[in-house]
Amino acid sequence: MLIHGARQLLTLRGPGPKRGADLSQLHLIEDGAVLIEDGKIIEVGSSRRLENLAAAKRALVIAANGCVVMPAFVDSGTASLRAPMTSHEAASAPRLRREGESTLAGMLKHGTATVETKGTDVRNLRIISQMESPIEIIPTLELDGGGTDELLSTVRRRGLARFVQVRIGGDETALDAVRRASAFGFDIRAAAEESGSCFQCALNLGLQAVIHLNRIRDSEITALALSHAVAVLTPGRVFHQGTGVYPPARALIDRGAAIALATGYGPATNPSYSMGVAVSLACRQMALSPAEAVAAATINAAHALGIGSRAGSIEPGKQADILILSAHDYRALAWEFGINLVALVMKNGEIVYDAGRSSWTDN
Repeated sequence: MLIHGARQLLTLRGPGPKRGADLSQLHLIEDGAVLIEDGKIIEVGSSRRLENLAAAKRALVIAANGCVVMPAFVDSGTASLRAPMTSHEAASAPRLRREGESTLAGMLKHGTATVETKGTDVRNLRIISQMESPIEIIPTLELDGGGTDELLSTVRRRGLARFVQVRIGGDETALDAVRRASAFGFDIRAAAEESGSCFQCALNLGLQAVIHLNRIRDSEITALALSHAVAVLTPGRVFHQGTGVYPPARALIDRGAAIALATGYGPATNPSYSMGVAVSLACRQMALSPAEAVAAATINAAHALGIGSRAGSIEPGKQADILILSAHDYRALAWEFGINLVALVMKNGEIVYDAGRSSWTDN
C-alpha cells in the first residue's frame, strides 16, 4: 500500500518521548509518502522517490492530495468506556460490552487507534478483554485502595491488564501498592491526587506515567522532569468539570518533562472521546503550540503506554497506524474546535474507517 501526495506528512520520528524544544519538532515532509507492507511501514519520504520504488509499482495507492497524513492518535488515559449518559449503577456484562464497543467505534471515527482504559476488578477487566474493535485496547487495573495479592495475581495470571494505577495520596499506603504491583510484573501508573513527599518517592519506584497533575507543585515538576515517567494531561476533563485548574503544561515542558495528552473520557469525567478536542483544548487552555499538542497526542502518548517502539510515529519498522485529515495544515486541529477532520484511519496497515474523502486504486 502506498499513501502519496500528502501536503504535509508528519512523521514524529526520533528516539524516546519528546521533551523541551524537541516536542515541537514534527519532522514534516511536504508532498510526502508512506509505503506499507504486511501492516508495517517500510519506507517514508517524498512522493517522487517512493513512487519509483519497485514495491510501489504493485501497491494499492491511496491519494492524499492536499491532505495531512500523520500518526493515529493514542489516547493514553480514559476513566471508562461506558456511554457518557450512564450512571454508576450495576449493569450486565452484555450491556457493558455493547456500550464499550459503541464508544470504541466513535473513537475510531475521531482518529484514535490505541486507547488505555480502566477496570477496578476482574469482572470489568474481563469484559474489556472481550470487546471487539480495530482499536488496540490497553487495560489498566485501577486500585481504589491497596489491592490484595490475590487480585493482583489473578489479573496478572489471566493477562487482563498491563498496568496497575495507584492513587498517590498523603500517606505511604500507595507506595506499598506500587511495590507489590511491580513485584507481580505490572507497569505502574500513578494518579497524583495530592502533593507531598510520597509523589517523589513513587517516581523513584519507576512509574511509567502520572495522571491528574492539576495541583502539582514546583518541586514535583522538577522531580517529574528528571524521571522517566510521562505526565498524562487531560484538558477535556478540566473543561467539562469547570474547575478552571489546568495542569501546568508550559512549566512541565519548559522544565524538560515528557508530556502526553489524553481525553480522560468517562461518564463522570468527560463526555468527549475526541483526541482532536483534547489537542485543541491543550492549545487554547494550556498554551501548547499545535505542534507540541500533536506530538503529545501521538508519539509521547505511545511512550506513556510503553508502546513507543512500535506506535506513535511514522517510521520504517513501526506498525502502520495512520490518519489522513481533510485539512491542508495540521494546525487546523487546534483551530477547528470540535470539528472532526479525520477522513481515513488505518490500523496495522488496514483501512478501518473511511469518511469517503479519500480515493485509492490498484496500480
